[in-house]
Amino acid sequence: MSRKYDKVVFEYPVKEIHGKPCSHTKTYFGINGFTKKPYISKLCYPSDVVTAAMEQHRAKFKAASDYAKTVAADAQRRAAAEVRFAAQSKYMTLRTFLVAESMAGNEVA
Repeated sequence: MSRKYDKVVFEYPVKEIHGKPCSHTKTYFGINGFTKKPYISKLCYPSDVVTAAMEQHRAKFKAASDYAKTVAADAQRRAAAEVRFAAQSKYMTLRTFLVAESMAGNEVA
């Protein structure tokens, strides 16, 4: 690794860094939860402006998250959701399945 990164302390070993992030770039370092491999994500020209569409999407996601929490808390509804969850192979956890189900408008009462 070059000398210009000597003062940077990473939480995990980084083999190499390519490119130069510009002054308006936000660079995020993280670890993939499944593969445990590090990755770098760059967000060029990030915006701090919150639009009405963003607020609407956040509200929709909050409602979906609340739906997943209430279904998981109720034993009868959770059992029915686990049957639907077992019949699919796209989602790895019950919670993500329930959130996606709600976001798609397929909530089961």
